[in-house]
Amino acid sequence: MAMAGVLHLWNEWEIQILVLVSFALQVFLLSFAWMRRHSISRALRILLWLMYLLAEYTATYTIGYLSITSCKPAGKLQQQLMAFWAPFLLVHLGGQDTITAYAMEDNQLWLRYLLTFAVQALGAAYVLYKNMGSHGPLVVPAVLIFLVGVLKNAERVWTLSFSRLEIIRRYLDGVSIKENDRDYSATGAGAEAQLDKLHDDESVLQGAHDLLYICLGQFVDDKIWPSMFQNNVMKHFHGNSKTFELVEMQLSLMYDIFYTKAAVIHTWYGRCVRVMSLLATGMAFYLFKFSTDGKDYGYSYSTVDAAVTYILAAGALILEIASVLRAMGSTWTCAMLKATKWDWLHNLHVSLRRCVRIVQARRWSYSIGQLNLLDSYCYKGDETSLGSVGERDKTSLGMEDSSFAPKKDKRGFTIQIKDKAANLGSKMVSFYRDGSSRIYLTAVKELVLEEIQRVVEACEGNEGVMRSYRGQCVLEQRWPECDDGSGGFLKDLTWSTNMDFDQSILAWHLATDKFLRHSMSSTRNEGPSRSLVEATKAVSNYMMFLLVERPYMLPSPVRPTLHLQAKKALRQWHYSQFMERDSHNKGTIDEEAQVLNAGAKLADQLLCMEELEKPGPNKLLRVVFGVWVEMLCYAAHHCSRESHAKQLSSGGELITISWLLTTAEYNRVYYSQTNFKERKHGSIWNFMNFVDFKDFASNILFSHSGWMPMCRGPSGLFRRVV
Repeated sequence: MAMAGVLHLWNEWEIQILVLVSFALQVFLLSFAWMRRHSISRALRILLWLMYLLAEYTATYTIGYLSITSCKPAGKLQQQLMAFWAPFLLVHLGGQDTITAYAMEDNQLWLRYLLTFAVQALGAAYVLYKNMGSHGPLVVPAVLIFLVGVLKNAERVWTLSFSRLEIIRRYLDGVSIKENDRDYSATGAGAEAQLDKLHDDESVLQGAHDLLYICLGQFVDDKIWPSMFQNNVMKHFHGNSKTFELVEMQLSLMYDIFYTKAAVIHTWYGRCVRVMSLLATGMAFYLFKFSTDGKDYGYSYSTVDAAVTYILAAGALILEIASVLRAMGSTWTCAMLKATKWDWLHNLHVSLRRCVRIVQARRWSYSIGQLNLLDSYCYKGDETSLGSVGERDKTSLGMEDSSFAPKKDKRGFTIQIKDKAANLGSKMVSFYRDGSSRIYLTAVKELVLEEIQRVVEACEGNEGVMRSYRGQCVLEQRWPECDDGSGGFLKDLTWSTNMDFDQSILAWHLATDKFLRHSMSSTRNEGPSRSLVEATKAVSNYMMFLLVERPYMLPSPVRPTLHLQAKKALRQWHYSQFMERDSHNKGTIDEEAQVLNAGAKLADQLLCMEELEKPGPNKLLRVVFGVWVEMLCYAAHHCSRESHAKQLSSGGELITISWLLTTAEYNRVYYSQTNFKERKHGSIWNFMNFVDFKDFASNILFSHSGWMPMCRGPSGLFRRVV
């Protein structure tokens, strides 16, 4: 009986339910799509993905349903009212400003979206043609909303077309800006005084706008040197320990370009669409309200249908108002005001943004994936197996209050471990950004940044050498207290960095775990080295997480069977055997366990050096951490640009931040005005101007031919893509 009642309700009110669901999905996407900037849970990502797909499928299905029911006999006014819903569904298909693409692949499929939009627009027009006629109280509001839907969908397709890496590459290849236009941010007598005020997050975000074209170039493998002003900005942020935050803001702006309508909203076309859509929607709402109040039509509509229409019309108006307010308060508008020299309006805009602290939503989530082989792969219930004995022996190894225990330390730093799958052992370490944990976060960022600065200085201006370091740099460095004149004291360990990269990660991961457990059981590192232990463990587990969960972000070879072989060998190798000193020399090890043997050998070498106290326990641990940071940076520079861009849709990764940090520090240290003058480039605002409607039209015409429109150079001519 209950099921029959549900079916009867669905058959009676199917179309009304569908249009309301379509509207509710738009509200959901507007309210929660911004959360993708952060490393949200997998469940929430799946939910957003489902809502993103359902929003399109629901509106498309409903338009088709309306086109079929329009042929059925019904009251004239009822048909007109239901047909009036079709343009609103077309508006829904235009999407929200906060999300145009769920993944980078959506941008590549912009031509498919264009064709789909054409079919959907024809479907909505057919519904209006069959039911509206040429007269009636809803003809004018229906036409107005239909035009808004066409504009919204055209804007979405346009955004998808210009959010591709090849479009950014065209812009950077072809644009040429005069010298006096390049440093627009530094013009005026108060430039230095203005620079001194760059301290808070809002100012860091504005600085990210000034430096963003360098980030754009990095995403398309195009080296761009900073200008003198940009170099001063980088030095200023470096001096105020804001380099990490600066990179965070740059990545948040790149997210806007790839996955939202930001690249189009702030063009002349985008601003016109905002104004016209708001006026047209407001006028349509007023005309509909007027028709319901009239003597001829006020009491002829179904109460439910009239209520649904009011929800759609009022909701559309509210969404348009929210869109306009969001665009007006956007950081891109702030950058535009700065670029166009509206200083007083720019200052007012920044002050208002500071009051609402809107910039906080752009910060990174400070969450990194974690996977530890020694803690994860075990046989349940077997006390001689790796994992169970490892857990049992934590107390004897002095681990009960170390960084391996998931609880708060004395400073309030909390490690929250979430089992991702029972047999996989994937975990997530979340760094909560409260007052007590911020000290530790600052320490971790400083440690990573210090190691990156060491690598940058060691390369002596050779960027290719810097990108080739995989741990050799820190292992070959000299220590005055233990230098024997034959090179770095740890140079004998470079064999571990000359293996295939995936083997190096596994070997160093196992060695780090064994080394830290033995080291802490004997010396119980406290005080200054505690944060270094935690940071080393976190980066080691993070690289292992990338190897298993994000292999596309690591340079080849990345063999999917390698960690599975290690998993099998770990399950066959007792914990006590692996943790013994010189375990790599005991017994015969089959081929699958060679990487475990390498890890045990490396750990034993590190422990021997620690016993000799050369170069000292804390310095030796710093070397281990340095190896991990070098491998992290090596992976970052050899990861494809598409993979970096792809991961921004899931909150970004530490590997991407390290990638930008390394380049930023290299540009700061080896800045040269000569290099800048030899490079053609412009500001990010020029990129907004580059997104021209005529180029979009020519893109459609020539996208499948041998001639592709390039950005216009001084001659105004297009160049052919070879």
